[in-house]
Amino acid sequence: MATNGSGSFCAAFGCSNRKNIIVSRGSLPDEEESCRVSVTRHRNRPRSFVLVDSKKCLTFDRLFGSSDDRKKCTFLERPTVSCVGQQIGPKRPPREVYRSINMWKEVVFVVFCQLVGRTIANQELVDNMARYIALNYSIVDNFVNTWLTFDAELTLTNTGPDIPAGNNTAWSLYFSHSSLIEPDRIYPDGAELTGTGLKVYNVNGYLYRIVPIASFRGIPRNKGLKIPFQANGANVARTDVMPNWYMVAPNAQPRTIDSTSGNDLNFVGAYDTKRKYKRTVGDLYNPYTAIDRFTLFAYHGKSGAKRIIPTPVSENLDSIKTMKITGADWVVVVGNELLTSDGQHLADKLKTIAIKANEAPPNRYIELDLDPSLRTPESYTMVSDYDKQTITVKGSDSAGVFYGIQTVLSLASLDGTVPNGQVTDHPRFEYRGMHIDVARNFRTVEDIKKLLEVMAMYKMNKFHIHLCDDEGWRLEVPGLPELTEIASRRCHDETGLECLMPQLGSPPGLGNNPGIGYYTVDDYKEILRYANNRHIEVIPEFDMPGHSHAAINAMLARYNKYEKTDMTTAKEYLLSDPEDTSVYHTQQNFNDDAINPCLDSSYKFVERIVSHIKDVHSTIQPLKIYHFGGDEVAEGAWMKSPACRGRANTTSLLKEEFVSKVAEIVGKAGLELAGWEDGFSKHDGDNVLPMDLNQLQVTKAYGYFWNNVWEWGNGERAYVSANAGYKVILSHATNMYFDHPYEPDPEDRGYYWATRAIDTKRTFGYIPDTIYDNIDIGTMGNKITKSEICSMFKCTELQSGKEQNIIGIQGQIWTEVTRTQENFEYMIFPRMLALAERAWHKASWESISDVTKRNKERDADWQAFANGLGSKELARLDELGITYAIRPPGASFHKASSRLEAVAEFPGLPIWYSLDDGVTWSEYKSKVTLSNGELCGNSELVMIAKSPDYRRQSRSVTLQISGSCTGSGIASGNVLQMSHSVTQGVIKLFCMLNQPEPGEGGRMLLKHAGVQCSPFCVIGLEFHRKEFFPGNAIEIVTPRWGQVNKIWVSERIDPVYYRSEGLDFLVDDLIDASKGSGTSGSDYLNDTQWRAPPRGVARTNGSDNLRDIFPDLSVLVRAYPPTKQELNLQNELL
Repeated sequence: MATNGSGSFCAAFGCSNRKNIIVSRGSLPDEEESCRVSVTRHRNRPRSFVLVDSKKCLTFDRLFGSSDDRKKCTFLERPTVSCVGQQIGPKRPPREVYRSINMWKEVVFVVFCQLVGRTIANQELVDNMARYIALNYSIVDNFVNTWLTFDAELTLTNTGPDIPAGNNTAWSLYFSHSSLIEPDRIYPDGAELTGTGLKVYNVNGYLYRIVPIASFRGIPRNKGLKIPFQANGANVARTDVMPNWYMVAPNAQPRTIDSTSGNDLNFVGAYDTKRKYKRTVGDLYNPYTAIDRFTLFAYHGKSGAKRIIPTPVSENLDSIKTMKITGADWVVVVGNELLTSDGQHLADKLKTIAIKANEAPPNRYIELDLDPSLRTPESYTMVSDYDKQTITVKGSDSAGVFYGIQTVLSLASLDGTVPNGQVTDHPRFEYRGMHIDVARNFRTVEDIKKLLEVMAMYKMNKFHIHLCDDEGWRLEVPGLPELTEIASRRCHDETGLECLMPQLGSPPGLGNNPGIGYYTVDDYKEILRYANNRHIEVIPEFDMPGHSHAAINAMLARYNKYEKTDMTTAKEYLLSDPEDTSVYHTQQNFNDDAINPCLDSSYKFVERIVSHIKDVHSTIQPLKIYHFGGDEVAEGAWMKSPACRGRANTTSLLKEEFVSKVAEIVGKAGLELAGWEDGFSKHDGDNVLPMDLNQLQVTKAYGYFWNNVWEWGNGERAYVSANAGYKVILSHATNMYFDHPYEPDPEDRGYYWATRAIDTKRTFGYIPDTIYDNIDIGTMGNKITKSEICSMFKCTELQSGKEQNIIGIQGQIWTEVTRTQENFEYMIFPRMLALAERAWHKASWESISDVTKRNKERDADWQAFANGLGSKELARLDELGITYAIRPPGASFHKASSRLEAVAEFPGLPIWYSLDDGVTWSEYKSKVTLSNGELCGNSELVMIAKSPDYRRQSRSVTLQISGSCTGSGIASGNVLQMSHSVTQGVIKLFCMLNQPEPGEGGRMLLKHAGVQCSPFCVIGLEFHRKEFFPGNAIEIVTPRWGQVNKIWVSERIDPVYYRSEGLDFLVDDLIDASKGSGTSGSDYLNDTQWRAPPRGVARTNGSDNLRDIFPDLSVLVRAYPPTKQELNLQNELL
């Protein structure tokens, strides 16, 4: 739209004849600074002053009707522009400019006023919609199309101001969704959601937006709008739905819808019918009941409580003769200077010191040394001599000694003692790995170190870290700041210049966001040192050419930054062809995530990354293996790229070219190449085969084999590649994908594409040496057999002499639905302990050919292993603060005997039960017989399992029970109030009868604490905060019922959860509320007379008056400062 004189106008601004002046954030003294626009008349008199946001450069493109989302102020013969703190151009433009300005001045003023008014209105609309919309997501039916699509429904209930009809407001609702919505109709122009006046678009990947169209009727106050839609696959788990849906409108800041914020997913409807928690009619899985778990967790015997995990090759230990090795009177003696770090590690764990061999005392020491007679790498012997009061650990190498140390620590973990005897040990596999994905959701350095610590405890030695993917790049690369400044961050920025657009339920802002973060070079080196000190090799993965949306967009932003000033720099690391019009969609619905193999700049980027990561490793742990990923390249990628014209004519062949060139780069760097199985695959007609190793100019190629879903016919690929000379790491999804749930329960976190559930026992039962022996359960829960699968698909056998190419196994955690550290550890542990067992130790039952006999022996071994976890190992994880999974307990109620039996997944875990819907809890001991009074009026019993330290608990499980009682019920509404003055302040006691439901008059009335005194009476307390010191402990004792509960006073206390943490105390005296004096007469109970509550007595009296029912009721309330131990526990609970 430039008119005559545009050249002179640009010249006046010092731009030569260019029409663009870039206003960068860096040029402004403050991000909150504003640009000032002065619209002038012919005679140099100011017409108006306009303030606009410098960050969005609202400036003049939008005022003059053109759009520019790249912070570029395009001058169309316009007025003077200045920024506070910096002048751009002269203060007064030349005369010919004024003539052009005069032509535009009225348009500018009117448009600007409209724009400002609309911006304010839009922000108010966005704020109101985010605040007042109650959004509900519900599954309607998974059965409509046999696992091809499912029906779901959104409900938007408006509790605030009317949402206007039509599409003039142009608001958008953005959200992440794990499966493609309206898969048959959404491309390229979105899909109208029938009858709603709304349209849905797939923005890219997991991100969608819903917008109003002309037929949108609005949502009046206190009305709702139902939005039905279809999506592909099935949805049978709450965590399939992503949180943090948010509103956007032009020139308004995005706002997260309050009802969807956080990670609890409370806006998702219940999965309460088969059509909701099953994938198809043929899905045999049901959510487990208490009785189901009672069968699954059934345990016989007590073996394995002191088991060393992972199991050694041989052990001969005498549990009668033991030595206590904790304390300052034992020292660590380092017999070889190569073991100094390992010796210090042991000394730190035992809280003692490490000394040299020539300083050894006559006894009470643990000696560490190397033994050249041990030929197997990483092997060790541990000899504990009770008579000499010494322990000797010798290894074939320093790693072997370190693993011997772990055995000593395992033996001493229960009570600090080590039994007399000997352990001889070596690993089954050289590769014992754990893979983590930090690209989808980020984990901090401290999070990683916790994982490495546990890996070391269980003798795992390979840490595979997935550093980039479509959703993020996580390692600093000096010289390429865009990788971390943009690709490590998620926020709502459609320009791509600030960050990546939100994915996987990330909120739209840059605040508390699990999708944001990266490791600086120093951070990564800290991880390397920590791992190296624990004999763990770090294997970095940079996934390409697929899964590269983040890297591609970062380099595109770099291109845009330099294209006007330095085209050579702009193109230097460009990963995509700007002219490529290929249409493809990945498994995760990205349409731009494949690095172009036809650009020289793509390989320069790879060279830069390989060189950088090798350099970072060099001084700490020299890099051996570079993992390039290589998986899931979508068909159709690059097919319309001009850069690829005249090259291979299929995506598969172009990918092979890419892999060969990457291998060449890696080989020249002196490294070995690793990739996922499909990274090394090629298509030969209908067959998928491994690439010829001659195409890969590296000494070794490592393939990670994950896609073994037996019904899909891919299970043989690991053996085919091992026969072809690849080094194979078994990573089979059916047993070792820890992003899958533990149970087929809609409330259990995880994906379920490979199998519906993977519990710890399933990982424990994996058989690496004969992979077809793992064929047992189909994806729908149906039994399948080796003969059945191998009659349908080819089952290539491992050739003789190729066994050494199966070098190990690895567990995987992908983090699409794992947003917190607690989620992360829950998914990994305790499954990783079973993985470590199989990686280190081959069980005798693995070699049994008869399936029935093998499973019987496996189950016996599992029970011993499970007992070891419950009796010892989980407590060790508690000490490290690991939030491992605690599954709900199993239970059975025998009506005839009123006997309750319960069992946890791991023997020894505490089990608690409640007869009043979680108001109060009792600890289950063994085969509890419930009294008539306890059963009276109750139809359900709620149970939970807890961690050994009582700090965490499982989801609750409900068991149906029934009982009988006699007499009339107590009328509700009688309240007895008693007040006692104590030194710290005033305490009020309430006894509330028959509170049927928690609410304002029930549970919530007990603001700070409460204990149940019978099924019909709750005694609670509250205090005057100014007079009573929070943090003191309160002891409440109710005679007759004999319950003693210690409760801490705090504003944050939850009367439902923090109840009777197993702390019981004797009572010295009782105070009669009416007499105010101590008594020990027959009407009151003394210390020796405390007994179980006489349940049911309340219903035999028939009186509505509490004093008539319990004339001897008295309550002792005593306040006193807590002990140090109590304070520590209090802090942990709160």
